[in-house]
Amino acid sequence: MASSSSRRTSWFFYYGAGYLVSGLLSVVFSLASVINMLLGALVIGERPAPRILAGGVIGFAGIALMFFPEIAANGLSGGTLVGLLLCLCGTLSFCAGNLVSVANQRRDLPLVSTNAWGMLYGTLWSAFLAFLFGEPFVFATTASYIGSLVFLAVISTVVAFAAYLTLLGRIGGARAGYATVIFPVFALLISTALEGYAWTAYAIIGLVLVAAGNVLVIRGGRR
Repeated sequence: MASSSSRRTSWFFYYGAGYLVSGLLSVVFSLASVINMLLGALVIGERPAPRILAGGVIGFAGIALMFFPEIAANGLSGGTLVGLLLCLCGTLSFCAGNLVSVANQRRDLPLVSTNAWGMLYGTLWSAFLAFLFGEPFVFATTASYIGSLVFLAVISTVVAFAAYLTLLGRIGGARAGYATVIFPVFALLISTALEGYAWTAYAIIGLVLVAAGNVLVIRGGRR
C-alpha cells in the first residue's frame, strides 16, 4: 500500500535528519519525479525518452554537487554519506508506493479504503521498528504536543495523501512528482534561517540542476 510505503519513507528521512539539515533532505526528495519516471519505465518495460534520461542525469548531478563539499571534507565514511543514502532509500520507498497506488486506482479500488489499510500496515511496521530498536512510546499531555500530533495525523497525513494520491491517479507519477520540485527552495530558505545552512557555489549550481532535471523529466513525460 502507498501509505505503508510512506511510513517507511518517514522512517528513513527521520533518521537521515540526524545527519543532514532538513533543507538537504528536501533536495533529495525532489528527485521523486525522476525516480517515479524511471521506476515506471522499468516496471512497464518502456524505454525512457532521451529527454527523460538527460533530466535524470542532470538531477542526480545536481545532488552530487550539493553534497560534494561535505563528502569531500568528511570522506566517504562521514555522516553526510549515511544521511544521503537514507534519504535516497526513503525517496525510493515513496516512489514504490506511488506505483502501488497507481496500480490500485487502475483496478478501481477505492482510494479511501486502500489508503486506510496502507496506514494501518505502516503503523504496525513503525511500531515493530520502534520495539526492535528499543525506542520508548511517549505521549505528552500538553496542548502543543496533542495539537501537533492531530495536525500531523489528519492534515499532513490523511488529507495530504488523499489529495496527492488522487492527483497521482489522474496525471501519473512523473507529473505528480513535479510538486516536489519547489520543495527544496523553501526548505533550504528555512534551513538557512533556522539551522545555519551555508550556501556555496556548489549548492546554488546543484539546486539549479536538480530543478532543471525535474522539469526535463516532467516535460518529457507528457503525452
